[in-house]
Amino acid sequence: MVNIVTATAPILTWTLRLLRSEVMTGTATGHRDPTRMCCRHKTHKEGTHMAKILIVDDSPSDIRFMTEALKGSAHECVSITDAQQTEATVEAERPQLALLDVVMPERNGYETLRALKKLPAAEGMKVIFVSSKGAETDVKWGMRQGAVDYLIKPYTPEQLLSLIARHV
Repeated sequence: MVNIVTATAPILTWTLRLLRSEVMTGTATGHRDPTRMCCRHKTHKEGTHMAKILIVDDSPSDIRFMTEALKGSAHECVSITDAQQTEATVEAERPQLALLDVVMPERNGYETLRALKKLPAAEGMKVIFVSSKGAETDVKWGMRQGAVDYLIKPYTPEQLLSLIARHV
């Protein structure tokens, strides 16, 4: 059996490093619009992005964790905290991949994915569920809804990047 402290140590180290950097750089207060964040950085030149990734999660800290993990990649990220804005964001941004939380207020990830499947702008967009709901039945249900993969929280930045690389 895996010791829980050993299994979560890399995630805790990453989170502490992230929080420490936010406090030191002054970004701990957030972005201009707390419901939309982007991980496009000045180090990326226009046109060099591999894929546009939409992150939908009601937790700003989970969004921050994902955007920090993607910071060094060439992917452009757009994130929202309200699942009810997903269709409008997909229409406007046309992402190639969505990282979608399952447990959210108002509308869960399964309902959100079903709504996206009816949206012409989402045609060809891949969806990966990212959730703390990790029971076998949850994963199977997510895949039956049309997700291409399922990432169980907690996870490491390396696991996230590996999964994204597999699908874009």
